[in-house]
Amino acid sequence: MNNLNKREVDFIHLLLEENEYQPISYYAKKLNVSTKTLQSDLKKVRSYMKKYEIKIDARPGKGLLTCAKKENRKRILNEIRQQIPKAGEESSTERRELILKDMLLRTSEMTSIQKLSDLYYVGKTSIVNDMKYIEEWIKKYNLTLKKTKEGTCINGSEIDIRKAIAGLAIRENTRNGLLELFQKEDIDFIEKLLADVGKKNLDIGDIYYANLLTHILICIKRVRENIHIEDNEESRMIHIHTLDQYGKAREIAGKINEHYNIQIGEGETYYIYQYLISSGFEGRGQKEEREPGNEDKCTEFANKLTRRLSEKFGIRFEQDKDMMQGLILHIRPMLNRLEYNIQIQNLLQEEIGRQYPGMVALCEDALKELAEEYGLPAISRDEVVNIAIYYQTMLEKMTMRKRVLVVCHSGYGTSQLLAAKLKNEFAFMQIVDVVSSRKAKDMDLTGIDYIIATVPIERNDVPYIIVSSLLSEQDIKAIRSSFINMEQNEGE
Repeated sequence: MNNLNKREVDFIHLLLEENEYQPISYYAKKLNVSTKTLQSDLKKVRSYMKKYEIKIDARPGKGLLTCAKKENRKRILNEIRQQIPKAGEESSTERRELILKDMLLRTSEMTSIQKLSDLYYVGKTSIVNDMKYIEEWIKKYNLTLKKTKEGTCINGSEIDIRKAIAGLAIRENTRNGLLELFQKEDIDFIEKLLADVGKKNLDIGDIYYANLLTHILICIKRVRENIHIEDNEESRMIHIHTLDQYGKAREIAGKINEHYNIQIGEGETYYIYQYLISSGFEGRGQKEEREPGNEDKCTEFANKLTRRLSEKFGIRFEQDKDMMQGLILHIRPMLNRLEYNIQIQNLLQEEIGRQYPGMVALCEDALKELAEEYGLPAISRDEVVNIAIYYQTMLEKMTMRKRVLVVCHSGYGTSQLLAAKLKNEFAFMQIVDVVSSRKAKDMDLTGIDYIIATVPIERNDVPYIIVSSLLSEQDIKAIRSSFINMEQNEGE
């Protein structure tokens, strides 16, 4: 027997239940997948059903219909039911993802433990555990499980439901995640629409673009199902300096209305506007009138953050004018995201955190202090990591990889410990060798950029600094400062 996955099994069930021709788009909608995915499945399903003398008749303009005797239908259904644990079984993780996705996309529909148990061919205990997982997962989006006699559904505000759907899509690697939830034709249309509306001013990073794209797709999907964000004129506030973005949001809404023949109202338009200004849609070269005090706040925030980190590293980060300008352009939409409680996800967050733990930790502390000072909500780790990348880039630009000789008068163990600490603290260092001060005195230092020593040395042909054998925090700051000064002198 050919291995069938859960979707293929469900496709067979739907085909056998129908007594009339139905287009493949009909089944795609029921299974919540793209027509392209089902067209790919059809070949395998047709081959499988043929073994039971069941034919799938396909007619242009009409769709698909199964032709089979009653006993053959019964035989294939019994066979599938017996084989499912081996053939179409998902892991508990995959099953939970499918249930979660279905419940988020169908928040108005009730499900039940029994229904899910029958659908996934597992015991009720497994489904109860799945529900506990889902209940915990949706908590971070302020959602709960509503349980009644009729069944269970996800309960919460429409805004929070959309954030959860986006979280599910974006964490699966952008386009692949989107294709699991939306039709390819819709994705292509919105991507082209954003390109047309943005023209040269749509200069935003992939993370923010994916966030914007996903929420517009969710908006279309929900409005198609007659689920809207209601317009609240009292709470709708358009910043003066973002009037252009509001105009773009209205343009996007208008083109969606025209293309899909649906009604994107003012509430939905404002929703799109929030994500536009929270994605940095303005563009790097764009000049426009700013709301009094707004630009100052962004610049002030960036400068205060930079001063804190400069003190920690002993480095004048503000000297990198280009990166500072980029940082300010990043902080503006970040402050908008905090104002509108919009969260972004960085798929590289954990990897960046592992690679640059020191920088991320220091940025996290500094941003926490500033959030309290400015009365802002807590700044997420995803946001922290994105900020940390700016400073890590500035740090590495200012301290390009150098060939370093370590001179230590202590024993072998202490010398190696010092070298290890230096490597851990300074990614830009290449430790060429660890030698005694006696050996360093007569060494050929060709190719050595810098010397770090624990005792004074009788050399003046290579810059050096004296530190303690155990490398204190003060030593680390002094080394950073010394390297920056050296880079600046070389550049003059």
